Amino acid sequence: MSTHIVQSGDVLLIPAQGLTAVTVEWQQNWSNKRASYHTGMVNVKDKVGSGQVPIFIQSEWYQDAAHMSRVSTKAGDYYELRIGHEARYGQKNAQGEGRFVVYHDTSRNPFQHRFVKSAMLSMATDQVRKVAEELKVPHAEDAISLSESLFGDALRAF
Repeated sequence: MSTHIVQSGDVLLIPAQGLTAVTVEWQQNWSNKRASYHTGMVNVKDKVGSGQVPIFIQSEWYQDAAHMSRVSTKAGDYYELRIGHEARYGQKNAQGEGRFVVYHDTSRNPFQHRFVKSAMLSMATDQVRKVAEELKVPHAEDAISLSESLFGDALRAF
């Protein structure tokens, strides 16, 4: 499946269970911050089979069915979350390549690369090696460093 460049108004199909927990660390207002997120690849409604989008959801919100029901529509084992001004995104370049969605309290201000690093570190060793091979980088740590340089900007609002 290819990756879709998610836009404002797209509806993401978020599984009610099954996203992977990761920890994201960053500095904000001169202090160290740390928060749990749930991440995974999710389908875009009406584009199932033709594209997926990486997403990070603040864990307290993802694990709270009442919260998810307030901000999305429950459809079977999925929540249909419409992307709007409350969501943020990161991307590799101005063309939108590598775009991912972050759904969290917008008072949090981690830079994009913090999510990329957390996702890569949470992968199994074999998966990190595969990504490193695709990027033509000989070592996984180099792949993580490269990802930090590719995703070094602040998150953006839709």
